[in-house]
Amino acid sequence: MTVVLLDQAPLLLSTDTDDIVDVEILEKHLPVFREFKIPFLLQQGSRSRFSLDTDFEIREAAESDIATTIAAADRALVFDKT
Repeated sequence: MTVVLLDQAPLLLSTDTDDIVDVEILEKHLPVFREFKIPFLLQQGSRSRFSLDTDFEIREAAESDIATTIAAADRALVFDKT
């Protein structure tokens, strides 16, 4: 499993979670991702844009590589804030 976080979604891995809605749910489930070293795939430049928690397995990739990863997946779940 790989979790792809696009646009502002890397804020979920941020050390500053004050503005996240339902942060209690996030705090409940993120430790599992950290413990099992589930990889997160982020757009290039995300490390410089966000204050990311370095305890997570994070890899940056070009948008074309992210698109290839998603296209090659057996399953994909998409969450949109709209």
